[in-house]
Amino acid sequence: MRRAPTPLVGIVADDLTGAMDASGAFAAHGLTARVMPSPSVSPPETGSNHVLCYNTQTRDADSAAVSQTVR
Repeated sequence: MRRAPTPLVGIVADDLTGAMDASGAFAAHGLTARVMPSPSVSPPETGSNHVLCYNTQTRDADSAAVSQTVR
């Protein structure tokens, strides 16, 4: 199985709006951006993504939960 190239930029966002806004700024400049809807979803193994952004869904979480999710 062929593995996708490593993204140039990785983004960790606390909600979907932030993930879309951050990724969209890169896409507006011609880069390929993919937003992963949650930390448990793996990116596809094929295709090229310059920017990979994870929505951690931690906007209203306490600091311990945020730390655990991001790790």
